[in-house]
Amino acid sequence: MGFDPIDCLAVADRVADCAVQPPLEEPAVDNVYGVLDTKDSGIATIDLTDVICPDRPLCHPIKGRTVIWKDSDHITSTWFVQQREAVWRRLLATGLLA
Repeated sequence: MGFDPIDCLAVADRVADCAVQPPLEEPAVDNVYGVLDTKDSGIATIDLTDVICPDRPLCHPIKGRTVIWKDSDHITSTWFVQQREAVWRRLLATGLLA
């Protein structure tokens, strides 16, 4: 099992003790999505990096009173719902929902 931000927060002296550095390179699958995006007008990609890691270059597990990270690979539904307007604007900007 990987990093558990909730467990870390339970024992940490400071929230910063539970921050993680995101990978510098994109996952290989992102390249596949990028190629599909350029070849098919019905496919679009959006970058949500700053939504899921608003304090880059470190990703803190909590922002204000909201836990961001559920585990090392997933954000909490609470955080995502709070960010829904930013996500919606990016989806609209693709032009696919018009």
